[in-house]
Amino acid sequence: MLYNNLTMALIDKQIFSFEPKMTYLKTIYVYNCYASQNFDIDFSPKAGDSFRHLIVTGKNGSGKTTLLNALDNALMEKSGTDEEPKIDVTLTDDNGWCLTDFLAEGLYDYFKVERDTTVLKVKSPKKIDRIDLEEPLSQLIVQFLVNKKTQQAYAYQDGEQHTVQQIEQWFNQFEQQLKFLFDEVALRLEFSRQEFNFYLQLPNQVHFYFNQLSHGYAQVISIIAEILIAIETQSEKSFSDNPSGIILIDEIENHLHLELQEKILPFLTTTFPQLQFIVATHSPAVIASISNATVYDLTTHRTVNEILTGIPYHVLMKSHFGIESEYSRLATEKLKNAKELIQKGDKRTEVDDEKLRRLAQELDELSPDLISFKWFYGPQISA
Repeated sequence: MLYNNLTMALIDKQIFSFEPKMTYLKTIYVYNCYASQNFDIDFSPKAGDSFRHLIVTGKNGSGKTTLLNALDNALMEKSGTDEEPKIDVTLTDDNGWCLTDFLAEGLYDYFKVERDTTVLKVKSPKKIDRIDLEEPLSQLIVQFLVNKKTQQAYAYQDGEQHTVQQIEQWFNQFEQQLKFLFDEVALRLEFSRQEFNFYLQLPNQVHFYFNQLSHGYAQVISIIAEILIAIETQSEKSFSDNPSGIILIDEIENHLHLELQEKILPFLTTTFPQLQFIVATHSPAVIASISNATVYDLTTHRTVNEILTGIPYHVLMKSHFGIESEYSRLATEKLKNAKELIQKGDKRTEVDDEKLRRLAQELDELSPDLISFKWFYGPQISA
């Protein structure tokens, strides 16, 4: 795995303080999800846990997005037609809790496939008004950070040392999360008073702003930004700095390099330890990235082995995602052709031998791992 030693530190030193327990989802029953009907997804928490995250996988067309849309409709209690997908949910605390109570007490958001990663220029501190959570909030990340820094300055001026220290701790721990995300222990989050802007400082005097991030990093920042700003704009719900709630994310690996696919869920679940994440993905790196999650395959309608962390990706690709070989299609086809030629034995012609030698050379060039093919069959394909 690509994680560095910051991971354990992040788990012990989370950004937010804890708030009282609330309810979460533990089962989803699907009556009709177009591709499939009448099945149950059970992701009940284990003893000692408040909840489990849910990771939904499956082939294209298996209904991952449809399921998340239906879940969004159910949680938001949106009215629909008889043709729309129907699902039912069960909560971890059935003692009088209903979805109306959940929406009144918990944070909720749904990140669809296309997410806005635009970053606006900030001219001054500015209150972020309460807005519809369906609107893109990611563009306000710098404004959120500037507001936080301004609050700290006013608190210092008013002699509120406790508030000053709280905000300082928040920035320090947010910086630790960024170090984990960018895999750079020397990274620093810096504030420019002249520009009213934040930037990321790297070694050798290299620095960059949030609007200069690659699309993959911008996707990750946009998710955390939207959650942070949702907390601020929903402050009348008396959220603590560590909100409880449920977050849906479709194709969480979208635009992410493999290393970021490994880090995205650990990053989010450590930053927001009281939020339950329900995500759809095609990525073996995502499904193997955290242990407190149930993985459900919509293609086979079964719960995958929940202990997936540490399993090699090529094993997951073959056993779970249905890939025939751990090698590329081109390499697999060449291996198949070579095997057929070798199995001819004494019936092989000189033309066959020449094909076999050429295949061995091509496989050797495709991947160093395939050199074993040449070693094993060397006597049969030598000139």
